[in-house]
Amino acid sequence: MRAGMDRLCGFLAVRRLWALPGVIASALIAGGCDGTGDFLPGHSRPVFEHDWPDPKELALGMNEFTPPDPGEAIFEASSGVRAYIVPESSDPLVRITAALPLGRLYEAEEEVGAATLLTRLLTTRGAAGAGPPLSLRLAELGTTLSTVESLDATQISLDVIPEDWRKGLELLVELLRDPDLDASAIRQYRSGTGYDMPMAGIGGEGFRPKVELERRVSGYPLAPPDSGTAVSLAAIRGLASRSLRPDRVVLGIGGAVSRDAVEEL
Repeated sequence: MRAGMDRLCGFLAVRRLWALPGVIASALIAGGCDGTGDFLPGHSRPVFEHDWPDPKELALGMNEFTPPDPGEAIFEASSGVRAYIVPESSDPLVRITAALPLGRLYEAEEEVGAATLLTRLLTTRGAAGAGPPLSLRLAELGTTLSTVESLDATQISLDVIPEDWRKGLELLVELLRDPDLDASAIRQYRSGTGYDMPMAGIGGEGFRPKVELERRVSGYPLAPPDSGTAVSLAAIRGLASRSLRPDRVVLGIGGAVSRDAVEEL
């Protein structure tokens, strides 16, 4: 058995000597096969010896961030739209964000579920009467819409290369100015499961945690709608008329842009 292992190790050493640099191959022959050395295959020094610096000894530059002054960044258009413009020439992209007062806290009694549906319509159907579909327009810009929803606000953002920031801003403004509130899509919509959890023997087929048992708490709709809730066209139009008014929309444009060019557009 030992003789066979010696022959195998000798064969491997010759193969490695042919394939690897001389220093590493020599280390393999010297200490790799008989089990008596402190080397691993591919290493030219003992396993536990290294000259790597301790992380505390690394001289790293300071990572600092200076937030922009909101008073200097704000701009208000004649339509009432407010925009925070933060130019940064070193950024490779331009991020454009629209912040809307859109969420469950703004729903009236007859508008249960309208906030989520309106956000879905804004980010999937595009503007009414637009030519190419929204998905195609986004693909041409090489971007997607990202959405952050909370109880009292919704943010819709996209990132584009500096050459396309005008097209990106125009697209986002079109979505908010004239969204495609398609009646058939609204009629077919039903709310999702929300916070329902299947738990046998507790409150029937689905159980809603105690904090979510009531749709409205102190007059505010904190809980999502029950699963399968429909939303009327009137509810969507009413919520859109309040949430998408120019004087309630706040834009954020940051990155490789010129402040003067953004204000002009």
